[in-house]
Amino acid sequence: MTVNREDLLAAASVGVLQYKQVEPVLVFLLQRDVNLQRRAMLAEKGPLRVKPRHLLLYAVALIGLAMVAMLIGWYTRLAVQALGMGGLLWFIGLYAALTIGMAAWFERRKMAPPVRIFSTSVIALMPLAVFAAQQLFR
Repeated sequence: MTVNREDLLAAASVGVLQYKQVEPVLVFLLQRDVNLQRRAMLAEKGPLRVKPRHLLLYAVALIGLAMVAMLIGWYTRLAVQALGMGGLLWFIGLYAALTIGMAAWFERRKMAPPVRIFSTSVIALMPLAVFAAQQLFR
């Protein structure tokens, strides 16, 4: 059953409703219809299932991030020993540029999780970049 504004105005004109109640009742009925439609859609969709393929991809991504973090630590130590803080700053800049490039590549292919992962790694490098800049320009 659909109730529209004209029906409510007609009910108000015969005294069933007050005129100031027409808008709140109409809003309530519209919200109720939207909630019923949402529940029906969710019932059609069924429960959320985790696919093994997604778990495998996230596990591989996690292992990849751990390996990258280890390599970054190793290369950071080598860069500081060989080139000082200036070398560390250049290394961080090149790594950030590479990471932003990879995130943009994934973004063009509409792959959101890798974009978030690579963006997070760039953000995580910022304290190290600030430290290197402070040590360099002291």
